[in-house]
Amino acid sequence: RNLDTSLSTNFTNMFIYCNELEHLPIMNTSNGTIFTNMFASCYKLKSVPLFDFSKGISFNNVFQNCVSIVEFPNFNCNSGTNFTNMFDGCRSMIKTPYITINPVLSKNFGGMFANCVSLIEFVNINTMQCLNYSTMFQNCNSLRILPETINTSGTINNVSFGGMFQNCYNLEKAPMVDFSKGTTCFSIFASCWSITEFPAYNFSSATLLTSAFGNCTSLKRLPVMTIGPSITSFNTCFTNCISL
Repeated sequence: RNLDTSLSTNFTNMFIYCNELEHLPIMNTSNGTIFTNMFASCYKLKSVPLFDFSKGISFNNVFQNCVSIVEFPNFNCNSGTNFTNMFDGCRSMIKTPYITINPVLSKNFGGMFANCVSLIEFVNINTMQCLNYSTMFQNCNSLRILPETINTSGTINNVSFGGMFQNCYNLEKAPMVDFSKGTTCFSIFASCWSITEFPAYNFSSATLLTSAFGNCTSLKRLPVMTIGPSITSFNTCFTNCISL
């Protein structure tokens, strides 16, 4: 059954916790601006159509814990500013969709793909002016390869990278990331068990590197790091790096 939603701008919580829902009606979302939690925790939802998200501003938790969806369409989110936990907990997703975004507007990618434990392929998106990358790929246990560079070069000060790649156990090579504007850099690569070496990183704005490389059990040499005067803690930075 179709729903006439053509005039709606707010789709917040529309289907949240519809645990038995497997298929969606056709909906016109062309005027939507807020999609927060729209399908969060729809555990049995098998697929979603190509919604018109082009005017959307907030996409936080849209598909959080949609554990049965394997593949998503390529969405146009060109007006989006907040993508926090958008696909968090999508445990069956194998490949991220290509999402059209405006890098000037997009400020928050925190937890966007966290807990996507089946994810093996990440389609790169331009995240160059984001302010929050924390836990973006946390617990992506199956992810082996990332793009060589994740673009963070356009960011301003006080950027959060905490836990960005934490518990990516099978990640074989660390990407080149510009951490120079990051103040929160704890646990960035904690428990990345398979990485043997890291590129040189600039942590010149960081205030702490707590557990940044902790439990990287295959790490064979210390990375070259540029450290600034604001650093206050290296607590457990390389704890349990048993191959060093």
